[in-house]
Amino acid sequence: MDILFISLNDSLSKLHVIDHSGQYLNGFPLDINFMVQEGVSTADLDQDGVVDIIIPSIEEKIHIVDGSGNSRPGFPLSFSSSINTAVSIADMDFDEDLEMAIGLNDGRAVVLHHDGLVMSSLSAGGAILGGISIADIDQNSKIELIFNSSDSMLHVWEPYSDMYIDGWPIHFSDIALTEPL
Repeated sequence: MDILFISLNDSLSKLHVIDHSGQYLNGFPLDINFMVQEGVSTADLDQDGVVDIIIPSIEEKIHIVDGSGNSRPGFPLSFSSSINTAVSIADMDFDEDLEMAIGLNDGRAVVLHHDGLVMSSLSAGGAILGGISIADIDQNSKIELIFNSSDSMLHVWEPYSDMYIDGWPIHFSDIALTEPL
C-alpha cells in the first residue's frame, strides 16, 4: 500500500506518493502548479493496470496523473465553475469503464466518462457542497448520486437515466456542508 497526499508551500502544491517503507515512488514528489481545495481520488480509469490520481483544482480544472506522475492525455479538463467536491468514481453506465462525478459551485452535478467526455449533467439549483456519494438507494440496479446543494436541498439522482428517483429532491431547513453518507 502506498500513501498519497498533497502539501502546500506558498502557492505551489506538491503531490506526494510514498511506499510502505517511507520511500518516494519514482516521479514523486511532483510539483503541481495549481492549488488543491478538495481531496484527491484514485482509480485505474483507463484499465491499464496503473492507478490514476484524480486531482480537482480551485482553478476550475480536473487533473489526472498516472502512477509515475505523468499527465494523462486530454487532461486537465476545464470547467466554467469551481469544483466543490472531491471526484467520486464508479461504473455508472454499466459499460465496465469507470465514470467520475463532480459537484460545481454553479450548481451542476457532472458525470464524466473515464476519458473526460460528459455522460450526464444536472442543474441542482444551488452550489453542490461537501461531496457526492454513490449508491443504489432504491435497489433497482441503477446507480444514484446523493448530494447536497446550497439551496437546502438533498438530491438523489440517477445519472444514467438522467432522472431523480421518486420523491427527490427533498428540502430541509439548513444548509448541509458535508457529504451525505
